[in-house]
Amino acid sequence: MTYAQHLALVTRPDLLEAECAIVRERRIRWAARARELAGYGRSGGSSADRRLVAGAMAALEAEVR
Repeated sequence: MTYAQHLALVTRPDLLEAECAIVRERRIRWAARARELAGYGRSGGSSADRRLVAGAMAALEAEVR
């Protein structure tokens, strides 16, 4: 996990909560969600943080497997 991903996890609990709800509701893996968000918004801010959160969770998910 990168520093930016770690920072997004601890500073944006709102996005983590929203992304957890999406992953849970759709019953997908974090890696799939991270791929979905790869082209999501390029202006920075929340869209960048959302990609970082999903990427961080995908990295954690990969470590467990």
